[in-house]
Amino acid sequence: HGLRFATNLASNTGAGVAMNLTVTGSTFRNHRANHIDTAATGQSTMDLNLTSNTFVRNIASTLVLSDSVNITDDHQADVTFDVNGNTMNGAKLSAFNFFMTNQTSAAASMVGRFRNNVIGTSGSANSGSEQGDGVAFTATGLGTLTVNVTGNAIRQFNNTGIIFNAGDT
Repeated sequence: HGLRFATNLASNTGAGVAMNLTVTGSTFRNHRANHIDTAATGQSTMDLNLTSNTFVRNIASTLVLSDSVNITDDHQADVTFDVNGNTMNGAKLSAFNFFMTNQTSAAASMVGRFRNNVIGTSGSANSGSEQGDGVAFTATGLGTLTVNVTGNAIRQFNNTGIIFNAGDT
């Protein structure tokens, strides 16, 4: 991972941890796993701000697993996010993945904005995502996912530009 940020609580029933992450103007390049991988569990709260960053994979390798940005919510955790003005090229799976697990309770929430981002390069096949979506929003538990998506340019993905999935527990 380029950056791993997680609450990793041993118990999901106790008082939560408050975590805040701001990443601005950084470059993440050629990671075997994910550029950024976050996980909020238990009764934690997590606030993420990713602004004006560059995420890129420009090597061909069978060892690369993802090269994506993953934001995960689990149990009773609350996640807020603002992903603004970032550039992503060369993701193997979905470039940006927002995921609420099937373990989320009705108390869990993921609320945020995904705006002004550029995924992929016009005319460069699969530069947005080699095998996945440009952006994936998935809620499979009982929690609530609320997102405002505006002003993005999403190109050269292999599946769907923006996909919203809702499932059961």
